[in-house]
Amino acid sequence: MTSKRLSEKCMKDLAGKPLIDHVIERAKAIKGINHVIIAVPDSPESNPLIERAKALDIESFMGSEDNVLSRYYNAALKYGADFIIRITADNPLTDPDYASMALEIATESEADLCSISNIPLGTGTEIIKFSALKEAFENAERPYHYEHVTPYIKEHPEIFSIERHSVEIQNFMEGLRLTVDTEEDYQMMNSIFSALYKGKIFPLKDVLSFLKENPSIAEINLNVQQRKMTHTEK
Repeated sequence: MTSKRLSEKCMKDLAGKPLIDHVIERAKAIKGINHVIIAVPDSPESNPLIERAKALDIESFMGSEDNVLSRYYNAALKYGADFIIRITADNPLTDPDYASMALEIATESEADLCSISNIPLGTGTEIIKFSALKEAFENAERPYHYEHVTPYIKEHPEIFSIERHSVEIQNFMEGLRLTVDTEEDYQMMNSIFSALYKGKIFPLKDVLSFLKENPSIAEINLNVQQRKMTHTEK
């Protein structure tokens, strides 16, 4: 809710619902999960998100605003999670099928961190083993470690088992952004949902087909630069 680039983005309307509702709807569709938990900063600005969690019958957890790693760790500790699926609240096109695939790979391989690669920004998830999350929580030192949750794990492949499973998709546009961090991102996402959302989740292949047929929409956020993880460093 405190985004510096796009204020209150999680509550912006997409096809008649707040953006966060679509994130939650897709999280609930992931196979193999036990709980969907929205982990929010402990501040009054989070109240609308907590209300949406109640309305959609999921749990909410309040924790540190700046230390997202701490928030994740303490939420996972409270709910006794073995594996945590990291989904960010500005990704209403998180793909449940690829998230289910990543979770299955992670649980079978006992990977510390697992993700699906070669899919557009904003559609994937990260699966984190609790023991790895705990070690990151106890040993992370830099601001971007705290904000982005998994960098400490990624920076220490000698310690952690990391699985990146690549898939083949028909993605016509390199660098396609399917996340909402700026007004341009929101305009693009609003066009996608207005065209494709009919009351149920639509697959990534439909999004890619739609954008291929409507290149002017795909180009709305073409010039938006993704922030580097280290942007919090002084």
